[in-house]
Amino acid sequence: SLEPKICWLKRRLSISEDEVLTMMRENPSLLANSIEFNLQPKLNFLDSVLGEEEAGKLIRANPVVLNCSMKRRYEPRLSDARRVGLDIDASLIRKMGMNNDKQWQTLLQKCAPGLETRGERGRNISIEIKAVREEWD
Repeated sequence: SLEPKICWLKRRLSISEDEVLTMMRENPSLLANSIEFNLQPKLNFLDSVLGEEEAGKLIRANPVVLNCSMKRRYEPRLSDARRVGLDIDASLIRKMGMNNDKQWQTLLQKCAPGLETRGERGRNISIEIKAVREEWD
């Protein structure tokens, strides 16, 4: 039944039932997400990184951020962002979730040329932009 999920989202995000239903229409995969194993951990993560108010705003504006994997997407990318000293805000969290691996790596490279970044499937690859630039000079 959808009722428990609707009630939980209303209470957790402090929004109306109409707002929850709009989120579900915009992001139907929310219907399949478990509260205990999917939604709650992601909301806790977003709250801890952004604060409850900013996390709520992000989710209401972009409910699809709740679809992204914690282990494969948010946790490693948060670690990457912190390692290069990026400001962690709602815009960056949205990019963590929405950008594919190539887009994410490009963003990191722009912020920290020469950074060792994760390649496909978590393998580390070395981005040696400095060496390439030296060869061209």
